[in-house]
Amino acid sequence: MKKLFFILLILNSLSTIAQQKKSEKEERISKDEMPEKAIQFFNEVLFEETNTYRFYFETDGKRKSYETKFKKNKVGYSIEFGEDGNLQDVEVTVPLKKLNAEVKKRIEKFFNEQYSGFRIEKVQLQYLHQQSKNAQETYSRASNIFQNKPDNYEIVAKVKIDGNRKHLEVLFDASGNFIKKREIAENSYDYLIF
Repeated sequence: MKKLFFILLILNSLSTIAQQKKSEKEERISKDEMPEKAIQFFNEVLFEETNTYRFYFETDGKRKSYETKFKKNKVGYSIEFGEDGNLQDVEVTVPLKKLNAEVKKRIEKFFNEQYSGFRIEKVQLQYLHQQSKNAQETYSRASNIFQNKPDNYEIVAKVKIDGNRKHLEVLFDASGNFIKKREIAENSYDYLIF
């Protein structure tokens, strides 16, 4: 009986964590306000990619990070760094139709099964930085999106739940399997658009 209670407690906790609200604030900053390691990465890896970069400081109340955003060949890139300037991940914005057919099918199946209506508004391929690799390698994987499978897919969607519309950020693994979701607080949604 104690085991059953313990299992139910864990499942309830996981459910609560998986459905937390995402309330981010993104503020544009100058390149000089970025952490030194992030500027070093920028100077060594990115400076020739394009001539238009934007730099941001982002916080969700607990976690703080820095981002560099730019477009290359009409594709949006967002490179996230931790407070210490270490690379966290590279996200690449693509249209839904560009996803692998099987992955796209799984993602759409998830939304069809979970919600009475939905509209996918943004798709990002997420390439996580692994500490065992150098930052250049992570960026190179993300730069070749049609040759390198992402680690995750981050989907921003408007869904219908019990007659109400909500914005969600839903994370799927490399095969298109559901990982977690968070409701996006409406006041923070403005900051998500690239």
